[in-house]
Amino acid sequence: ALEKKPTSDLSNTEKNWLIEIAAYYKIFDNKKINPTVTTELIKELRTRLDIIPVALAIAQSALETGWGTSRFAIFGNALFGQRTWDSKKGMRPLRRAPDKRHSVRTFGKLSESVADYSHNLNSSHYYKGFRSKRAKLREKGTPNTTWSFLLTQQLAGYSENDEHYIKTTKSIMRDNQLSLLENLKLSPNPE
Repeated sequence: ALEKKPTSDLSNTEKNWLIEIAAYYKIFDNKKINPTVTTELIKELRTRLDIIPVALAIAQSALETGWGTSRFAIFGNALFGQRTWDSKKGMRPLRRAPDKRHSVRTFGKLSESVADYSHNLNSSHYYKGFRSKRAKLREKGTPNTTWSFLLTQQLAGYSENDEHYIKTTKSIMRDNQLSLLENLKLSPNPE
């Protein structure tokens, strides 16, 4: 609704909310003191506030956790193998190379892992191509039930071995018919 409203007609409350959301999704440079609401800002927010295909998320989680059997998933609620360089926020990989300093980010609840994964794809500069491709698919009217395979190619930065990662993610989606889940939605208030 806000994206159809002229920016001059937005209330201060609406503008402040948009600026907060834009800051959360890292649209503004942190050094920018007085961000303003423009048509371009609203368009960029639309690009970032969009779905992550269910099949893609499940396939990535399956690959990153060994179908939920990794110690990161079991003891750290980490479903997507996101890295952190803050040892207090993660778990050290047992076979981490001696010259590496990262840990795998851990979470108090599984839902926090999913939220962080979504935020990562929708805000990190590494996934700008992912967001751009997703926006083009939406503009063209491509059914979102086909987005998973089309967007997987844009995840080259998600793994150190991008070719294997992309091929394996697609294979997990195909072999497990995960595209059948694309129209499902998580209830915001599970009973």
